[in-house]
Amino acid sequence: MRAGAGPAGVDNVIHCPDGEWVRTRRRPENNDLDACSIDWSGFSPDLIGTTAQLRTARSCAFKCSFCDYPARAGALAAASVDTVRHELRALAELGVRNVVFVDDTFNVPPRRFKDLCRMMIEEDLGFNWYSYFRCSNARDEESFDLAAESGCAGVFLGIESGDSDVLANMNKLAQDSQYRTGIGRLKERGIVTFASIIVGFPGETEKSVANTIDFLNETAPDLWRAQAWWANPRSPVYGQKELLGIEGEAYTWSHYSMSSKEAAGLTDEMYERVTESVWLPLYDFDFWSLPYLDGKGMGFPELRELLRTSQELMGPRNRGDDPVRAAALERRLADGVSALEIEPARFTY
Repeated sequence: MRAGAGPAGVDNVIHCPDGEWVRTRRRPENNDLDACSIDWSGFSPDLIGTTAQLRTARSCAFKCSFCDYPARAGALAAASVDTVRHELRALAELGVRNVVFVDDTFNVPPRRFKDLCRMMIEEDLGFNWYSYFRCSNARDEESFDLAAESGCAGVFLGIESGDSDVLANMNKLAQDSQYRTGIGRLKERGIVTFASIIVGFPGETEKSVANTIDFLNETAPDLWRAQAWWANPRSPVYGQKELLGIEGEAYTWSHYSMSSKEAAGLTDEMYERVTESVWLPLYDFDFWSLPYLDGKGMGFPELRELLRTSQELMGPRNRGDDPVRAAALERRLADGVSALEIEPARFTY
């Protein structure tokens, strides 16, 4: 292309030569993350905004049985600390204040994570940062101290279940006790915690869901959400399809211990019974809205109060049993939204 040729001869490209989208030959890539790091100087501050996403590693070191990402992405590959340093400096020059690290397990390997945190402390670029975080693999106080000192503002915790048997079935390589310790250490340091839960994985029962409800109420992460298991036929658990009695896929399935319909009902039950954490919507919102909204001027305390009011409102509206309370909550929510002073979105569609 530098010589003037079009993209037709470049693998893994989708282009539109004559008004019709065409895909070139597909070929697996194994790009070096240092050699292929982003040159942020080519972007304008107006395009980037105050929140940017950054990848420092590709794939995942774990083999959770519900997830096919490691099989698709290959072996774990990571950029050097210096490469990340240069990208962060460039983002700071563009006016970025919030960085979202999109690595699937940002704090693994632990030694590299500590080196990244020390680098961010040394650079002192003024970032808040957010990431996926395996609190079961942060096993010393130093990991949490470095995270907090380097600017960690919030973490996405793939807890998946508060039941030890279900965690074992998922091959999570994590224990309930490790989760409890990790969430406590994060909260002690003022780091926002978001717990993501899967309901209905093979082995799930009403009792295991009750254990997860107890776990959430006892550990009280700042935010949480649950969704029915999405049965991915490419995931490792489908290698045991016959043994586990798995039938169907996606959101329509059954297996030896539960059906998708039962999982949906239990998810609704969790919504009612988890009282010590605030529900965070999944679709068109999710955890990654936090850094975006912070960049617009909406702090987490304001957001959490609106989410709490929304959650309180959904109960009487869904049941239709208390219209007076529902009306009062609607007014509180409307007043809370009206009082916000945040920058408008830069892009619309």
